[in-house]
Amino acid sequence: DNDINVPDVKPDIKKIICINGEVKIQDIKTINNRAELKGTLLFHILYEASDADNCIHHMEGETIFVEQVNMTDVKDGDNIHVKWELEGLGADMINSRKISIKAILTLIMSAYEEIYEDVAVDISDTYNMEMLHRNQRVSELVFNNKDIIRIKDEVNLSSGKDSIEELIYQECTLEDIDMRLVQDKLNVSGTLHIFVLYRGVTDDGISDYEARIPFEKETDAGGCDESMISYVTPTVMGD
Repeated sequence: DNDINVPDVKPDIKKIICINGEVKIQDIKTINNRAELKGTLLFHILYEASDADNCIHHMEGETIFVEQVNMTDVKDGDNIHVKWELEGLGADMINSRKISIKAILTLIMSAYEEIYEDVAVDISDTYNMEMLHRNQRVSELVFNNKDIIRIKDEVNLSSGKDSIEELIYQECTLEDIDMRLVQDKLNVSGTLHIFVLYRGVTDDGISDYEARIPFEKETDAGGCDESMISYVTPTVMGD
């Protein structure tokens, strides 16, 4: 829960139309049996203004949160993997210049460590003893990293669409993601689905436009090759 003031440059709120958001995890610290997580909830609000024209406007902002999670057997310095799910996000008007942001965030956290153990490989003295051998495949963590892939492209509005004077609302989502390990690299391909609402130059109303941008990028994955198994969670960090 947090109360947010409407920026001075934005008109008063008459009605909230919709809100969406995303989470950025900034820092994770571990101590005995507990993990402390610091993150930011970024939100985007579309609303109807209370001015004479009842125009549609948007505002965005962020709120910082700190959460402590009990994790049995976690020790200082352990590696923590965090996955988040925004179960609920809403906004209520307190007055025309202040809104209340409420969110329910589910954190799925797991800790892991590398352990080296000696195992029996053979017996030198086989007197009066039988042996059974088999090959056993085991998994090993080869590479663990968090990286940012930057995608920069330009999209031209289709003919018949008014030019953009002001962006009011935007969404950017991933579609058809495919990830493949190659030698020392992770190949990521897919499509960016972009949706925007905007106020045009010649038209006082609200226009919309959407586009799909295919992309293919590589990021470093030292020591990996195509025979290995990858576990990657992609997230759109900004739009």
